[in-house]
Amino acid sequence: FPHRRILVCSTPEEMIQKIQNREMETGKANQEKSTVIFMFTGQGNQYVNMGLGLYQKVSLFRNQVNHCFQLLEKISGTNMKPILFPSADETPKAEEKIGQFFYTTPIKFIFEYSLAKLLMKWGIKPDAMIGHSFGEYVAACLSGVFSLEDALFLASLRGELMHGLPAGAMLSVPFSEKQLKPLLTEKISLAAVNGESMCVVSGPVDTIDVFAREFNKKGQECLRYHVPKAGHSWMVECI
Repeated sequence: FPHRRILVCSTPEEMIQKIQNREMETGKANQEKSTVIFMFTGQGNQYVNMGLGLYQKVSLFRNQVNHCFQLLEKISGTNMKPILFPSADETPKAEEKIGQFFYTTPIKFIFEYSLAKLLMKWGIKPDAMIGHSFGEYVAACLSGVFSLEDALFLASLRGELMHGLPAGAMLSVPFSEKQLKPLLTEKISLAAVNGESMCVVSGPVDTIDVFAREFNKKGQECLRYHVPKAGHSWMVECI
C-alpha cells in the first residue's frame, strides 16, 4: 500500500498521547511495488487462543479457519477447534494438548494457511514463499502443489506419526555449524542451521538436557523449543 504512517513509543501511555497529539510520521511510498515474501514457521511457537482477536473480529479469517476445521474433522474424526479456541473450563487441558504433535501439526497448518489467505484477500500477495519444517507444507499448498484437503490429510497423518515417537527435545544453540559439528554424537543430530551463529540440535530428552547444561556452564545461553519430540533428528527415521 502506498500510504504509510509510523509511530515509535516505549509505553502504552506514550502511544496514546502521541496518537492524540498526531505525533506520527506520515509519508507516501514510491510507485514501485515492494517485494513481499511469506515465511511460514515450523512447530514450537503455538499457543492456545493464537489469533483469537482475528477470529472474533474478521469474518474472512474466521470463515477460512472454520472451513479448515470442518474438513479436518472429516479426515481425522477429531474436532481440533476446542484445542485452539477453548472455553474457560477447557483451557487447562487445551494448553497441555496444543504442545502435542497430534494437535499441533494440523492446528499450525490451519492458522498459517488461513492467515496467508486473509492477507492475500486484502491485496497483500506474495512474490515468493518459504517455509521451515512443516511450514513448507503451507507454502506448497498455497502454491498449488496439492489441494487444501490433501494438505490437511498430510498434516493429520504427520501429526499422528510424530505423536507416536519416543519423547525427544530440540535446543537452539548460539554456535555456527562449523563450531557445532565436532560436538555432535550418535544421539545428537544437527536439526537446522538458522544463521551464521545459530543452530538447532535434536535428540533424546536426557541427552539434550546434558548438552544444554554443558553450554550453560560456559556462559552460552540455549533455548528449548516447545516441542515434545526430536524433530529433524535420527529419531524420526522410523517413520
